[in-house]
Amino acid sequence: MSREAVVRSAQPGGFKVVAESGPHRITGDLDEAAGGKDEGPDPHDFLCIALGACTSMTLQLYAKRKNWPLQAVVVNVRWKKGETQDTFERDVKLEGTLDAEQRTRLVEIANKCPVHKTLTASSKVITREV
Repeated sequence: MSREAVVRSAQPGGFKVVAESGPHRITGDLDEAAGGKDEGPDPHDFLCIALGACTSMTLQLYAKRKNWPLQAVVVNVRWKKGETQDTFERDVKLEGTLDAEQRTRLVEIANKCPVHKTLTASSKVITREV
């Protein structure tokens, strides 16, 4: 499995970018304190969004397969810069008439979402000029 995104500068001398992945387009930027115009999420915001979205989708998919009464998932993700290791804190709110055992299992499944696995694995980034 692989994915691809193309990210282009959107303004000369600025930090705003337009990212495309398939038919989807999103804007990113730095906040004003960092020199941007805050016209979109910054790169770390995108990481939080990716982890939250993947967690929600993974839990919904699992509950659907089990035919569990999960109505909605709300995921709050916070990124914190550390001296030697960054930390993502993830709060998961499960909505629906789930019993305690189902809730416990869904929290366990959250750690199996693909983005969680990517963030906690040893990934490799290869950079080249084209």
